[in-house]
Amino acid sequence: MKYAALVILIFSLPCFAVEYNVGLAGAVGLGISRWKLEVYTLEGVYLTDHVDSKEPIYQAGLAFSAWLTETFGIQAGLQYGWYNYNYTYESAASPLVSEWKCTNLLVPIHLMYGIPVAGNRLVIGAGISICRQLSSKYGGPEYYVSIPDSLLETTVGPLALVGYEIHTGNMCIFPSFRYVYGIDGVSDQVMGSIKYKHYLLMRLGLLYRL
Repeated sequence: MKYAALVILIFSLPCFAVEYNVGLAGAVGLGISRWKLEVYTLEGVYLTDHVDSKEPIYQAGLAFSAWLTETFGIQAGLQYGWYNYNYTYESAASPLVSEWKCTNLLVPIHLMYGIPVAGNRLVIGAGISICRQLSSKYGGPEYYVSIPDSLLETTVGPLALVGYEIHTGNMCIFPSFRYVYGIDGVSDQVMGSIKYKHYLLMRLGLLYRL
């Protein structure tokens, strides 16, 4: 309920904005995560206390931004994300691979500080990303097991960004580089302890200036 109230508040901001933009955004990036567990061979020989994943991730959806003054604003979105996680430990004796496929619904919300540069804006931002897991399955490459809906979670993680807002006519082009922590894909209830979940994203927004 509290997340719904926050989204309603964000969508009411055009009433107070000096500039409001709405459009599409897409992102591609790298997800880096570590699963903490003790790994043994079939013979009981200890191998490691963690496995890692470094895989591409993708997002696409709607984006909204409202500048409440010329230099202070807020941006939000509603985006679909899909990720693969391949947790691996390379060992000649007993290589481990655990492949996961996940989809999420994401609501990034962040404050923006704009610095005028050549008629455009250099933007520095910080906020949160709300992540609702839609599906998760593991196995592969030919056989997957779906995680029950009861184990799918909603998580919130901090985000930070640096971007450049380019104005051309009624269009606003907004490329940005983003760091997000904790937009989940694999439930801790299923995996155990996920030690860290870092996401580095290159994002491009194409917005219409209202």
